[in-house]
Amino acid sequence: MEKSNKNSEQFGDIKTIIEKITYMKSKIHIPVMPREVLKFLLINEDGVYVDATAGTGGHTLTLLSKLKNGKIIALEKDAEMVKIFKENVNDARVFIVHTSYLNLHDILKELRIEKVDGILFDLGISSPHVDNPERGFSYDKEGPLDMRFDQHGTFITAYDIVNGSSFAELVKILKEGGVNIPTRIARAIVKAREIAPIKTTTELAKIVKRAFARTFKNKKFRKNVVAPVFQAIRIAVNNEFSELREGLKRAISSLRVGGRIAIITFHSAEDKIVKDTLKEFARGCVCPPKQPICTCNRKKTVKFIAKLKPTEEEIEINPRARSATLRIAEKIAEE
Repeated sequence: MEKSNKNSEQFGDIKTIIEKITYMKSKIHIPVMPREVLKFLLINEDGVYVDATAGTGGHTLTLLSKLKNGKIIALEKDAEMVKIFKENVNDARVFIVHTSYLNLHDILKELRIEKVDGILFDLGISSPHVDNPERGFSYDKEGPLDMRFDQHGTFITAYDIVNGSSFAELVKILKEGGVNIPTRIARAIVKAREIAPIKTTTELAKIVKRAFARTFKNKKFRKNVVAPVFQAIRIAVNNEFSELREGLKRAISSLRVGGRIAIITFHSAEDKIVKDTLKEFARGCVCPPKQPICTCNRKKTVKFIAKLKPTEEEIEINPRARSATLRIAEKIAEE
């Protein structure tokens, strides 16, 4: 399995690819590692591909740049992103659906497609999410504590979690979301909401900052504390981890043999879920070593192809790519 892309074959100039994708598209979210996605995922120019987290269309446009007679099924659970996607992508080869990737099987059945050639997941939030204060994702822009991707189908908000969760629940949410000091943050939130409900993003950010008042003179430290707290709450609001586990399994079952799945993560816990899920499908017989005959009937269904990080060149152009990890696996057998 390829561990690094430093010496990988050049698949087009990264600056040129990004410029082509963002030309006259002011609302587009710059796709991460587009060159690597093209190289490792698009192995059949006439195939059927799924952009499982379509967002504003950046990766869909990336795939279209090399796709010939194939098609792309784009899935997006955020209605606002779907509107922007439609403004950015106008191509007969693309079919956009306002839905979660958990519904992939149903969508393929409706389209009478049995298996696909490739599936892409680009996890996390898009630039328009952060840029719009009313969505509640940004900790330095005042807005309501919302953080829902699907504002029509998801009813629990960040306000509900921050003000309604018990101390123990808050600690668990923060810890699972990657916050290093969850107890102190949870205690500060509980203490603050006893006086009055926490209603806005800036209120929550100030509470987190006050919990570390002595060390918050350093701006870098402020970002390293507040951002993970917001990220952990966002993950809980959207049930991201459990949906990811199930979504990956459904995606692998929808691949044809020889098809590939590519997943871009920005969070260590997300990446662990991806790695563990792929390992599960890449594992063969689980019978005891001394057992002469296999009785579990388990076989490997995927193999690892690559684990990649963005180049310094891309990070310079798109700083958001810095924490990204791209994992690619290929389906080698049916279950």
